[in-house]
Amino acid sequence: MRISTLPGLTWLRRQRVYRKRKRFERSVQRWAPVLAEIFDQIRTRRPVGEILASTRGPLPVEVRCLLERLRAVGYLEEAPLPSDFRISVIIPHYHQTPWLEDTLASLAEQTVAPHEVLVVDDGTEDFLAVQKVCERYAAVLPLRLHRAPRRLFAGGARQWGAEQATGELLVMHDADDLSHPYRLELTRDVFRREPRALQLNVGVFPFRGRPPNLFRAFTGADLDARLHPPEELLRATRTLFIEQRFSRRTGGGVVFRPGFYGLPPDSEQALFACSPGHVAYPRSVAARLPWLSAPELAARGFTDFEDLEFNVLLLLAGQAGFQLDLPLIEQRLGTSTNWAYCREVRSRPPAADA
Repeated sequence: MRISTLPGLTWLRRQRVYRKRKRFERSVQRWAPVLAEIFDQIRTRRPVGEILASTRGPLPVEVRCLLERLRAVGYLEEAPLPSDFRISVIIPHYHQTPWLEDTLASLAEQTVAPHEVLVVDDGTEDFLAVQKVCERYAAVLPLRLHRAPRRLFAGGARQWGAEQATGELLVMHDADDLSHPYRLELTRDVFRREPRALQLNVGVFPFRGRPPNLFRAFTGADLDARLHPPEELLRATRTLFIEQRFSRRTGGGVVFRPGFYGLPPDSEQALFACSPGHVAYPRSVAARLPWLSAPELAARGFTDFEDLEFNVLLLLAGQAGFQLDLPLIEQRLGTSTNWAYCREVRSRPPAADA
């Protein structure tokens, strides 16, 4: 019999999870009025330094991490794109070679071709295999393969790619997922239609095994019906902020779709979840608001999901995020290689919250 299956140990684990959840629930109840007021002040663009100075007592660690980052970034102003803006697709890659070919094939089938596709390899041991996959698609895609100068993790690889890109609009893309053929066309149409937009997330359809065939020719009517404005995303994010649903650790084991961002998929407004790893935003934002890697965020107290942190921060700083609630990403489950460091971080003693 394996020790991990002993009834006594299982009961002890459940008790630890229960006590942790209760502590987290008490923290949420204690801080909810304060965090609601802070979020509403952010909506009015009150300087974050003043917000922090007027808040009594030490804030929960991940909330403070977000606010410190927001204070450093500042509030973003509109950054209209040129009428003929170009799209750069950035793919952080780490030991995902078996699925990279499907990803590149989906980008080669786009109804609007990207200006460039940047694959940023973050230290895959068999780099020759990555090169071979990219060489096969170099004839049909404006593809550039970069080897990261050091281990950057997913967030750092995205930022490094953003700094190398030449297109005016950046579209992030996970190396194990697939894009619907209309994804880049609809992304272009949203930013043309909404010149104030600083952020766009799209719906995902999760799958395991063989990719499903979800092809459908979306029209302008679909865009009209399923494009959600910043006000709706800010209302949903206000709840996430007040309830401190940023990672599994601070959630006390309560999972609040932690790898996702935006309107809950079971809400009246949304049909699909959206993945923060596929966000689109103007390149002009990249210098002001950089992605951080998992180690950098952990050092600041924000554990897990650097893509969620970036998206929430971009929405708070710009307050001009949109969500296109169409299944434009086929999200492969069980193949992420960004979890090794997250597991290491979660195994450490948690940072002390107030």
